[in-house]
Amino acid sequence: MKIFRKILIIALAIILLSVSFSGCGYTSSYVAVGFVHSNTSHSASMSFYQFKGRMVFTLRCTGSDEGRLNYTGKLESGEIKVALKQGSEMTGLFVLKDGDEVDSFVENIGTGVIYIFVESADKSMNGSLKFDLV
Repeated sequence: MKIFRKILIIALAIILLSVSFSGCGYTSSYVAVGFVHSNTSHSASMSFYQFKGRMVFTLRCTGSDEGRLNYTGKLESGEIKVALKQGSEMTGLFVLKDGDEVDSFVENIGTGVIYIFVESADKSMNGSLKFDLV
């Protein structure tokens, strides 16, 4: 009986630890060539020669931020869709296609965690994206 109890406690501890370390975030899955990316709590960027898949950035808007997200991007060829998720609300931010450029912002970003999803269903070539919370 004591051995069974010890085994049960160890099994429950392993399950609890594996669930707590698994996280609740989103995962990136991509194939890229010449890919450089950066992600801090207030900014994110990526540049690439070739990109296909999904990249997820995580930003944190604090009370000291004005609640504004500035973003820029350009793409030589292909198509990239960018979406913003805060809480349970997902919003399409912009789409870049062959030769497009964007330089804009979103205001009234609430405090908390913000996810930025960058997705390309097919190969996209020579692009860069930058996001800054101010």
